[in-house]
Amino acid sequence: MRTPFIAPTLTLALLVSACNLTPGVQAPRTLDAAGGTVMSSNNLATLVVPAGALSQKSVVTLEMAGNVAAAPAGLKMVPGTAFKLSGDHPLQKTATLTLKYQASSIQRQNTLEDTLALYQLANNLWTLVAGGQLDPAKSTFTAQVQQYATYALMYTQGTQTDPVASVQIIQQSPSVVLGDMITLTALAKNSKGEGLALLPTDFSWTSSNTAVATVDSAGKVTGKMEGKATISASAQGKTGSVEVSVIKATGTPATYTVHPVPLPAGELGSYGLAFNNTGQVFLIGSHLAGGVVESYYFYDGTSVKPVTLPNGYRASSYGSSLSRTCVNTQGQVAFTAVATDNSGGKVFWLDAGTVTAPAFASGQRMVRGCNDSGQVLSSNFLDFLHPGNQLYTAGGAVQNLPDLMAMALNSKGEVLFTDQVFAGGKGTKLPVPTGALGSVGRDLNDQGVVLGLAFKSGTPDSSLFLWDRVNNTVREFGYPSDAKGTPGAVDVNNKGEVLVTGKDSTGQDAMWVYKNGSYTRVKYSGWNPGVGVAINDEGWILTSLESIAGNNSVAVVLKPQP
Repeated sequence: MRTPFIAPTLTLALLVSACNLTPGVQAPRTLDAAGGTVMSSNNLATLVVPAGALSQKSVVTLEMAGNVAAAPAGLKMVPGTAFKLSGDHPLQKTATLTLKYQASSIQRQNTLEDTLALYQLANNLWTLVAGGQLDPAKSTFTAQVQQYATYALMYTQGTQTDPVASVQIIQQSPSVVLGDMITLTALAKNSKGEGLALLPTDFSWTSSNTAVATVDSAGKVTGKMEGKATISASAQGKTGSVEVSVIKATGTPATYTVHPVPLPAGELGSYGLAFNNTGQVFLIGSHLAGGVVESYYFYDGTSVKPVTLPNGYRASSYGSSLSRTCVNTQGQVAFTAVATDNSGGKVFWLDAGTVTAPAFASGQRMVRGCNDSGQVLSSNFLDFLHPGNQLYTAGGAVQNLPDLMAMALNSKGEVLFTDQVFAGGKGTKLPVPTGALGSVGRDLNDQGVVLGLAFKSGTPDSSLFLWDRVNNTVREFGYPSDAKGTPGAVDVNNKGEVLVTGKDSTGQDAMWVYKNGSYTRVKYSGWNPGVGVAINDEGWILTSLESIAGNNSVAVVLKPQP
């Protein structure tokens, strides 16, 4: 099992080839034969399209990095509509794309008006992220876009169509767990019962009780408190409704027994860094000797043994917190030690009490994961912009990996990066849940299930999701109802159980386990509140706690009572 990794906040910029832009100064760029122009300034990228530049069912692909992807099935590429943004854009995670159009050119033919739809390519699938009817009173179309993603704009000219005779919400008797989200789907039909091509945002969505459940413009429902609320979707004066039940997370707070790891002799306290399914723990101890002195130890389930490091290296809680220490099923450990002169770090391998150094590239390294096959994943020490990832195999072979921030390695040799899973020599982009601005990977289990974080606008500004890559399904879920602020999801085990840790509503440290669609609060007695490090396949939790008697914190394993 792996220790958690919290990525530092980075300022990202678009990958471009033209000259730089001075922040705050607008600079037009001629794009192509279509005559489009991009106006760029802080956090704003505006595409100005003249009259006639878009024709019916034309597609404009917005390329932020990489190759222009193929158009969605059934859409026609029109010459001169592909373009790239040029110049450096001082953006953070997202930007606002604004499409300006001439209001006088809007077609209004019976019930279907001119529409624009923005699609994003993720996991080889095109997903609608924004769209709707063009408003002649505004003459602009805006949407949130993120960096390093591929988009397509589809313009559909107004055509003759049948009026809406009825609206139906497809889901029947839906329910949502308190704090979770579900997306409802509305279907408009004509008088013959035939479905009509309306976008999700062409419907007006409302909730009869926003204190119980809210709904956004795309039909995504969020459970706010226990109870029932009627969610309605309307189009052209016709309405369809369904009653949504908001239910409390199943189960009461679960009681765990506390199993302290024996405190090594002479140490004042200890902290667990990683453990496996049998409860073997790699930990760090500390004592005072002219300052704080730290040492590594391995607990085999019976006794604690010191780990002897090569000359020139020392244990470091700081270096370990930034890397991902790993203990595999055989009790082998991949860990990071820091040079005694503080010049950097190095990856080491512990096997049956013997410490060796995998032959990675020269330079300072830190561990990012390991598995039962003896593979070790490493990156450049504290260099998050140029990680220089490498995968070491027990036979001595070293494979260079994409230069992205590595997050986890599973038993199949698959590597999770912040925005993709690398397997079989190729990367697959993480999905972006409907309505989210972007997503980032946090952990990867041996079944290939990805634990991810979805960024949003508004409050809360994020949510969690599990991506089952085998069945290509995404389950999005919120945070515990008794959590304060935004807690962190640190680990997912091979049963799909997620360990979430943070502050509860009273401001105390707390832990929750998300499984089977609901949260369970982790409870124990005799010890002060603490935060979790990892969860194994037995449901055991590795953490460090301080006893109520006031002793220093020690590494412990929490086991759920039957």
